[in-house]
Amino acid sequence: MVRWGRLRAAGVRFSPWRLLQEFAGILGRRDEPRREPLTLNRRRIFILPSRHGLIFATVLLAMMIAAINYANSLAYLLTFLLSAIGMVAMLHTFRNLNRITLQPGRVPPCFAGEMARFPLILSNGDTLARRALTIETPVEQIRGLDLAPEGELEVTIALPAPRRGRLQMPRLSLRSAFPLGFFGAWSPFYFAAEAIVYPQPGAMIPFPEAGGAGDEQEMATVAGREEFSALRSYRPGDSLRHVHWKAYARGGALMVKEYQGEGGRRLWFVWENCPVAGIEERLSLLCRWVVEAEKRGLEYGLKLPGVEIPPLRGEDHFHRVLKRLALYG
Repeated sequence: MVRWGRLRAAGVRFSPWRLLQEFAGILGRRDEPRREPLTLNRRRIFILPSRHGLIFATVLLAMMIAAINYANSLAYLLTFLLSAIGMVAMLHTFRNLNRITLQPGRVPPCFAGEMARFPLILSNGDTLARRALTIETPVEQIRGLDLAPEGELEVTIALPAPRRGRLQMPRLSLRSAFPLGFFGAWSPFYFAAEAIVYPQPGAMIPFPEAGGAGDEQEMATVAGREEFSALRSYRPGDSLRHVHWKAYARGGALMVKEYQGEGGRRLWFVWENCPVAGIEERLSLLCRWVVEAEKRGLEYGLKLPGVEIPPLRGEDHFHRVLKRLALYG
């Protein structure tokens, strides 16, 4: 039989309270990811005495034994008074989480290697202020959150995004030990929110020369300087940097400036024409080209195996192309 001392030396810690917390976490992991807001109630809030609460209960037990042994009325009174304070503290710890509504916000995309940011909105549907809330994530604890009566609070949860693709919002928990710290209440939750992680832009390689001619060339070399050519009507997806704002401010139609040189060429970013080997390396290079083309205000399209996106420009087109790269394969 393995002895207790050897287990402790090996780093194993046996705590009935830790086991109860793990059991409550297993109950919470049975839930499917939620798409609608979650309002906490008595069926979703777990509460246990903290270490300070156990010490407090031990002191009360010793006081009760002393009061019985000496038949001291004042000792009885003090013991019962402190016990009542502990019970009221447990009620307030539970109420600090009860009827809080949680819902995820819109998750912005990010590039691989950056931090994905998941907005979480906490709403207080009661006239009771909520104090000293804590959100526990897999990487950190966000402490000291206060909710005003009938107020809202948006918290951004930052998680590392090491690789491209979809990053699911992990299981989180909302915790509270308010007001005295004798009890700890928590509620696990799990939302179906995800971040789209774009490939990490690789080193810049000049756009390759085209093999064909005309507007439908597969790749174009960016050469020369941009020169103003003409004005045309605004189309959805056009860069706002090229909008003729002065004419629009005078009451005219929304027009966009056309340029010759760089802006007059259409770029096709083609999977087979990438001068690098490896799937991730090609995706990183294509991502770099897309970022550079959007920065220069060029029109660009994308050709992947089974996917073709016509040349356009603008923020919506930019994110559409990068999303295709992020979810490739």
